[in-house]
Amino acid sequence: MTTRQGVSLIKLLCARKIKLSDFEMTVIDVLIKGYPEEKVLREQLNGASVEKREYTGVGLFTEIVVPNNRPRIEKSNRFIEEKPKVHLEHPDLKDGAGALLWFDEGYISMLECYAYENSWPRNEALFKIIS
Repeated sequence: MTTRQGVSLIKLLCARKIKLSDFEMTVIDVLIKGYPEEKVLREQLNGASVEKREYTGVGLFTEIVVPNNRPRIEKSNRFIEEKPKVHLEHPDLKDGAGALLWFDEGYISMLECYAYENSWPRNEALFKIIS
C-alpha cells in the first residue's frame, strides 16, 4: 500500500518521525502568514514530519509528509512565492536566499530554500528572515 506521495505506508509507520527544524518552521511560518488558507496550512503542519532533507550545496529541499486526515487547500500542485514573499539574509551570502513552499494534491509537500549566489551556509541559525 502506498500514500499519495508514493511512499510505502509501512515505511511511514516504521520510520521515526523527523521534525521540521526551527529554521524550516520559521521560513514556513513567514511564507503562509496572511495566506487565504493559512488556518488550513497550520492544521497540516500540526503532525507533519520530514520524509527527507537534502542539502544540494546551493540550497535545501525538505520533503514534508502531512497526515491524510488533515484538510486540503484548494491549490493543488503549485507553490507559494509572491513578490517574493520571503528574503533570507545570512552573513555568508552576499545576495541572500529565497524560499518556496510546494504542494501536492492540496497538501504541503516540500520546502525549497536556495541561495541566489554562492554555497548554502552551514549555520542556519544565522539567517535573518525578511518578509
